Amino acid sequence: MAHHIAAKVRCTIQATVFRATMFIAVFALLTLTASSQASENDASENPACPSTDFQKFIEIFAEDEAVQRHFTKTPLIVLDIEQDAKPRPIQIMDMQDYQRIGFPIFPSSQERAKRSLIFRVSGISGINAEAVTYHLTNNGEHLTENRTVFYRFSKDTCWRLVSIDYSMRDERAQTATGAETDSKSTVPCPSRDFKKFFAIFAKDETVQRAFTNIPLPGNYVDTEAWPEPISVLYVRNDRQGTFPVFKKQGYAISAGTSNRHAEIKVKGQDSGYWVNYLFSRGACWRLVFINDQST
Repeated sequence: MAHHIAAKVRCTIQATVFRATMFIAVFALLTLTASSQASENDASENPACPSTDFQKFIEIFAEDEAVQRHFTKTPLIVLDIEQDAKPRPIQIMDMQDYQRIGFPIFPSSQERAKRSLIFRVSGISGINAEAVTYHLTNNGEHLTENRTVFYRFSKDTCWRLVSIDYSMRDERAQTATGAETDSKSTVPCPSRDFKKFFAIFAKDETVQRAFTNIPLPGNYVDTEAWPEPISVLYVRNDRQGTFPVFKKQGYAISAGTSNRHAEIKVKGQDSGYWVNYLFSRGACWRLVFINDQST
């Protein structure tokens, strides 16, 4: 009798141990699966930096919406045209938070082919870079760029999209961003030839006030940021406090121009001073962005 009771107790204990062991095993498996899924989700939600080489980065950025979502800085500065403004269209700026950004925000190679868009990297300087998409039009004499969209990036640990400029997409935009005179000024356009325009712009504060977009976006390098310097985006809204925007004394100046866009690079000869001034042309040239690389 005692033998049967002992055997029964042993069976009960073994069954209890088995059930406990199975419970632990199943719980561990579920935990491992959940952990694996969480890791996969984290990996998909937080992709690694595609590349610190901007040319490689932008090629991946263009094709992968997840990369675009993760490597777009918010609020995103978006420049566009208010077509219904009176007496003429005007340039406007919108600071878009993450929920308002319409991803995908950069056209993929397939989308560019469908829309006959051309893409190129228009400039890389230090921790800032710019890419553009545009159409080419043959006017019988030469090819011209139109419907141009500027995508501007800055780099901290990786490249990030910081602003998009749609304001030069069509002829109405050219009128809004490049009127012959400022809306509050009677200053005539100095010249449609950029070299002649800039020679006057550089030394005349009145011309600078008339032919600088306000609000004026720009960036500078925060050299005290840790663990490494970062590019900081800002917007100048005060027309009274912004000028003069350009002083050329004692600096080496170089210029680069295309059909409707120009860049002035100003570097200190024996210092870390380095500022790029970006211009766009409609009916006249206008300063649209200041890229301060000074360290």
